[in-house]
Formats: sequence, structure tokens, C-alpha cells
Amino acid sequence: MQAQWEKMTAIFNARGGFNLLELNNGATAEEIAQLEQHTGLELPQAYKNFLSVHNGQEPGNGRGFFFGIRLLPVKEIIRQWDTWVALENDGLNEDLADSMASSPEGVIKPLYLNRKWLPITHDHGGNHIGIDFDPDVKGKMHQMISFGRDEDTKKLKADSFEEFIAKFISYLESVDWTLNAECWEINDKEYDKHFHDWDAF
Repeated sequence: MQAQWEKMTAIFNARGGFNLLELNNGATAEEIAQLEQHTGLELPQAYKNFLSVHNGQEPGNGRGFFFGIRLLPVKEIIRQWDTWVALENDGLNEDLADSMASSPEGVIKPLYLNRKWLPITHDHGGNHIGIDFDPDVKGKMHQMISFGRDEDTKKLKADSFEEFIAKFISYLESVDWTLNAECWEINDKEYDKHFHDWDAF
């Protein structure tokens, strides 16, 4: 992931705005181990390598790393995961089962929440992109999905974390965007929408 970070940094520096992202220093091995121990989930190596370069962004930055979607640091991943586990224990899956779906069908379990979905981003509205450790019959371990309060249909974002980052880099290179002190500005009509809705599988 070091090479991918270097490429992303170069793109941001060329277009302007890397410092506006206010990325944290890398997570320590102890912090990453704490995340795995707390959740009981063994992180894919690529994501551990990614965290070791930059450990997300702190709250309050409106310029989320993924076109406005904030990249979570380890401590915030744990806090968000704990919140979802508490809701799972309240029986929300049973209450909302009939309105959940997967896109594509059979790839993501049609649940409202799952303690084996690890949130790594936050959109300031209760929705996440995360790593799926419990895919449905047509899915793949460690696939990247969107889920959350407004995501009745869980969407596949990529088959792996590496693929997700590769797609993000391709967007940085191809989409007409600017990053200023206030926010991202997307100048392509095709992509002038929530980042969760950019891909369609």
C-alpha cells in the first residue's frame, strides 16, 4: 500500500489540496492489533498496510478523503463498530429483515447490520463503506460494501480492499474534481452524487 499512498499523494499534490485532508500519521502495530482483538476480525494485510501509513482523519474535517467520505482512524472504527453491535443486540435485524437487499443479489447478506461488517469510512449521516467478513453465497471474503442507516440495499463497492483503492485512484485520475478549504467540488454531472452511488455492479 505504500506505492498506492505515494500515487494518491502525488495526484493530490498535483491538483492541490493534500494538506487539506489532514490525514493522521500511521497507526502503530499495537493500535492495529487492538482493533483486531476488539472486533475479533483478522484484517486483510493490505488494509493493515494502508492504516500503517495514514490512520484516517479526525472528526470535524468536512473534506473527507473519499470524495467527501471521511476515512476513519482506528479509535473511531472501534466506536462505530461498538454502536452497530449494540443495535444488533437490540434485535434490529429481525425488525427490518423484510426491507433489506443486496446489490448484486446474493453477494451481501440482506441484513440491516452485521458485526462482521467493519466500517472504515463515515459519511456524517450514519453510513459507511466497510470490509465484509461475512459475505453471502455469491460474495467474497473481505469484499468492500456500503451499509448503514440509509443503505437498505447493501452495495458491493469492490471485491477486495486493493481493488477498492485501485478504483479510487482511477477516479482521482479521471473525474473532474477540485478540493478547496470548504469541501470537494465535483464538476462531472455523472459523479455529482453521493460517493456510495458511484459504482453500479
